[in-house]
Amino acid sequence: MTMFARQGYHADPVKLQVSFGKDDQFWSNVFPTSLLARHQSEVKRFVLMLKIVRWFEVFFALIPIKHLMKLFWFSEEFSNTVALPMVALFLGTGNFAPEVPSIILERLCTSPTYGMWYPADTLSVASNLPPMVVFPNFSTFYGSWKENLIKKGVDVRLSTEMTKIVKRDKSGVVVRLIQRTPEPDNHNATSAWADEDPTSNADADAEETDEEYDEIVLCVL
Repeated sequence: MTMFARQGYHADPVKLQVSFGKDDQFWSNVFPTSLLARHQSEVKRFVLMLKIVRWFEVFFALIPIKHLMKLFWFSEEFSNTVALPMVALFLGTGNFAPEVPSIILERLCTSPTYGMWYPADTLSVASNLPPMVVFPNFSTFYGSWKENLIKKGVDVRLSTEMTKIVKRDKSGVVVRLIQRTPEPDNHNATSAWADEDPTSNADADAEETDEEYDEIVLCVL
């Protein structure tokens, strides 16, 4: 058994990377995108809105998010590509996300204990370097887990990126991999092989290798 991790979690503080959408509606809290640039004024207004909702939560608590976004003059694109996906991802509400009470969105961005998107950021919506509350010693947690898996015969690979699934059928799986060069904080920057950030040229000279497996499970957020 082999386990791959694109990002290593061996240095505190831990960086939280989230990405939503695709093409011109893609955005991430790690680097600027055209969507965030297009709605930069709304990103700043979003942070202000959260403060107002928290101050007067007795009035806003049960208002559906879809109405809250209209009250503060947010565009449909911003609402549908930024605010609602953040709620849908955390709660798994899917198409019902617009009906979720506003207090949920506010708490997700302002609560230091269970806020998944805490603290809110005026440039990238959600901070990519949040304070760790659930796992303050994340490196110890994952380090112990890794050692336990290795003892059971699992091959754990960090700084390894799968660039392509060459074949996946009843006869087996063939994947194409490159070895990444870890950053000083043990995280991997977007590689030249990925299209999330066209300005990144990391590991452009890495050599691809093919490996065969019986099965593969893709865990993708």
